Amino acid sequence: MNSNRLKMLEKFMLEEPNDPFPVYALALEHLNVNPQTAKQLLDRLLDSHPEYIPAYYHAGQLHWQLGEQDIAIQILKTGVEKSKKAGDEKTAREIQGLLDQFE
Repeated sequence: MNSNRLKMLEKFMLEEPNDPFPVYALALEHLNVNPQTAKQLLDRLLDSHPEYIPAYYHAGQLHWQLGEQDIAIQILKTGVEKSKKAGDEKTAREIQGLLDQFE
């Protein structure tokens, strides 16, 4: 994990509190090293920006890895629905593929 990148992303989050990307990018930085921090960031992102479709895949996968299977499945199902509603069939297929592995 690059501490300079973390600081930069944290700064962007403070400067642009309504922009979902810095939160998403910071969560991805934490995925392998601090999964609980990543989970908190992804959950916060999905609460505040439920239309930010890329977060559903990673949030679902992370919740599954942390033993929260019911939450993971619900997140992934919601991600598939939102992707289809947005006309993003590619992302819907990717999320559905992960969901199929878990169900």
